[in-house]
Amino acid sequence: MGRLEKMLASRAFRGLHLAAGLSAVAVYLAVPDGTVLEAGVEVALHATVAPLILLGVWLHRPSRRAGWYVVAAAQVVYAVGNILGSWVPAVTGAERPFPAPADGFYLAAYVGLVVGISLLLVHRSRGLGLAALLDTATVSVALSSLAWVFLLEPMLPAVTGLAAAVTAAYVLVDVALVAVLVHLALAPGARSPALVLLVAAVAAQVVGDVLYTVGSIDGTFAAGAPAFTAWMLFYVLLGAAPLRPSMRRIAEPDTTVQRLSANGRIILLGAAAMLPPATLLVHVADKRVSVLAAITMLTFACVIARLANVYGELQESTRVQQLKDQLLSIVSHEIRTPLTVVSAALSTLQRGVADPLTSKQGSIVAMASSHTDRLIRLVTDLLDVQRSGSGRVELQLGDVALTDVVRDVFAEIRDSAAARGVQLTCDVGYVAVRADRQRLHQVLMNLVGNGLKFSNQGGDVSVTAVRRGSEVLVRVRDRGRGVPAEMHDKIFEPFQQVDASDSRAHNGTGLGLAICRSIVEHHGGRIWVDSVPGAGATFLFTLPHSESMTGQPEPAFVSADI
Repeated sequence: MGRLEKMLASRAFRGLHLAAGLSAVAVYLAVPDGTVLEAGVEVALHATVAPLILLGVWLHRPSRRAGWYVVAAAQVVYAVGNILGSWVPAVTGAERPFPAPADGFYLAAYVGLVVGISLLLVHRSRGLGLAALLDTATVSVALSSLAWVFLLEPMLPAVTGLAAAVTAAYVLVDVALVAVLVHLALAPGARSPALVLLVAAVAAQVVGDVLYTVGSIDGTFAAGAPAFTAWMLFYVLLGAAPLRPSMRRIAEPDTTVQRLSANGRIILLGAAAMLPPATLLVHVADKRVSVLAAITMLTFACVIARLANVYGELQESTRVQQLKDQLLSIVSHEIRTPLTVVSAALSTLQRGVADPLTSKQGSIVAMASSHTDRLIRLVTDLLDVQRSGSGRVELQLGDVALTDVVRDVFAEIRDSAAARGVQLTCDVGYVAVRADRQRLHQVLMNLVGNGLKFSNQGGDVSVTAVRRGSEVLVRVRDRGRGVPAEMHDKIFEPFQQVDASDSRAHNGTGLGLAICRSIVEHHGGRIWVDSVPGAGATFLFTLPHSESMTGQPEPAFVSADI
């Protein structure tokens, strides 16, 4: 960076500019109203704005410059309007008609200012989506009710034709500028000095326009009115914003810093929603209308209070759920690794690799191995529940013959079934489904295993399936104690069991059915239970049918045949 660039980019130069600008405002206020000198000071001060914007772009080289260029071009157009609307009438002594050619330049400059700042906001607000736009629209539409009742409506009776159209256009562009300010207030991101100056400049412009409109309504507006002071501050602040190094960050997205909390946004939107009835209450003298407006405001206040309360409850619920998920993840991962090591060590001891075990030692090691395997299953189930709750269940879909999966399940638990005297039967013919084979095996293992646990000596557990259109309905039936009607939905929730003692008596965790539901639903199916207490239970679930696999119907089989 050369010496000139360093000087222009220095804090001293920025301070000099602000001092000179504020001095110009003081001179403007000191000179007689309506004189050539007063108009000249205004035109000269405004003439510096566009060059200062271009200077800031050149010095700080923001990655997104289009918005700044549009704002600079708008100020050139605005300066031409000031020459025609302020300086020329001051020199000639002629009255400025309304509307005049200067108004066309003013309106074009206003539109350019809105477009230019909007271009900066497009990238800054990236990621906010529809919600931020709706927030801005809500507040802006509410404020437009004030503009209509207190600014536009009082002026329209006094003007007609083109004058009425121009008056309405001024109010509309001011509402657009207010929308820009609202969006800057609601959008996330750090409040850099350049952004603060830009917001202050737009606010000064809006204040000046409001003062101008009010003065026009009551007949007090004239050269040197307070509106001109606000407009002069607009020139100074708008020229100062791009000179700040932070101007390069104005157009950059930054969602790490929130401007308003969610409760703050709710309150702001609620207040905006109450503006139209509040305006009606103040503006209309009719008692019936006033009562209705007051009731509307009270209703809005109650709704907003309730929304804030609901949001607080949701935040707390979300925080608790996040803590629970983190705890499950940490505990599960930290426990599973050492348990796997312990299980491997116990298996080594059982095989007698070190030294042969005595009968008593073998019994102790077998008991420890059984409990270790149970803990590993519990940890695995916890991880499965965590994945399903966060939507992270991954499926490897393929065409699967249901008979093959049932055979594998029966083969794994055949010995347990024989020990309990329970017969396992399958009659599914040849039905193919579109599924993740490993996950389908997990579902059937849980359901058949549950049926085995709760079956009486000499009972049976059967698996049947039938095609129904584009899906396959699978039934797993047992002859056990059944499930009470009030538990039909609850048992598919984590840690829910028909009897609290089941976890001790049957080594259950209360997670199996929750995992089954998650897997089935991720396949696009559904699962439910049909049961009468004392007469057994039938668990039913659906899966997509596979059209690509064909085969011959297979006979029914029992576990003893495997």
